[in-house]
Amino acid sequence: MPRWPTKDYSDLPMPSETDRAWAAGFWDGEGSTSLKRAQRPNGPRQRRMYVSQKDTGPELLDRFLSIVGVGIVKERSTRPGVWAWTAQDNASTSRALAVMWPYLSSPKQTQARNCGYDPT
Repeated sequence: MPRWPTKDYSDLPMPSETDRAWAAGFWDGEGSTSLKRAQRPNGPRQRRMYVSQKDTGPELLDRFLSIVGVGIVKERSTRPGVWAWTAQDNASTSRALAVMWPYLSSPKQTQARNCGYDPT
């Protein structure tokens, strides 16, 4: 599995342990990590993370964003009332996973590793 180049997010403070655990629990229940091929054929793959919430507004997703420090929250244009947090590049997904890593369940850690994330 290739090692992904990552942006240096060391300027972002690491959240409290309580917030990290909350984000990991939220991700375990709601989130998904996958690989997405770039726009061009045979282009490089990028890790993608996604979680959506219906009929709750963006509050939980805003909290998640404030903890992991990367990604965006927006209402889906094709489905009013459905809000989503997404990160679509290897650098930002690496940051989000690093924040949650010690608290993620084994299945979510496996999902991230299968998408090329290396926690070391």
